[in-house]
Amino acid sequence: MLFSFSLGICLYRLYDIQNPTTANNGNIVGLLLCGCLIFITGISASTFFGFPYFDFLICLVVFPAIVWLAMRTRQTGLVELLFRWLGRLSYPIYILHGPIFSLLQSLRQKGFDLPASPASGMVVVIAIFIAAGIVAIRFDEPVRKRLKMMVAPNPASAVPAASNAGAK
Repeated sequence: MLFSFSLGICLYRLYDIQNPTTANNGNIVGLLLCGCLIFITGISASTFFGFPYFDFLICLVVFPAIVWLAMRTRQTGLVELLFRWLGRLSYPIYILHGPIFSLLQSLRQKGFDLPASPASGMVVVIAIFIAAGIVAIRFDEPVRKRLKMMVAPNPASAVPAASNAGAK
């Protein structure tokens, strides 16, 4: 976690320094990068048993390169809306997917006959996205807003206090 978090901070700071350019092909690049991610994550682990450093290479080089390339373009229209929504859901999905899969595994172990087909897997994924959307709107965003207000109160309210202090 320390590596990925630190790398994420570095990439974010790089984004602040180097703003993305709006390109005519920004949507195509973004969608191709998503396709690359889907392809890479869909590769069976047994394919790379002969290359023990595959995961290391993917996490250290390939995924950061994909993020860097994605940072270099700006999407527009429907693709931008979709990517913003997915970005909004990313943290709630990260938080919820583990407990949901653990719950399903626990139910299976207790004797519930849950289907294990691709269709049932898609139902679970869709349910996670719906739950993440609800959590993002009803919990995550309001809590972040309150925390931000507590940490950095409104600067406009500090101005009168400073001017009153100078008048005394």
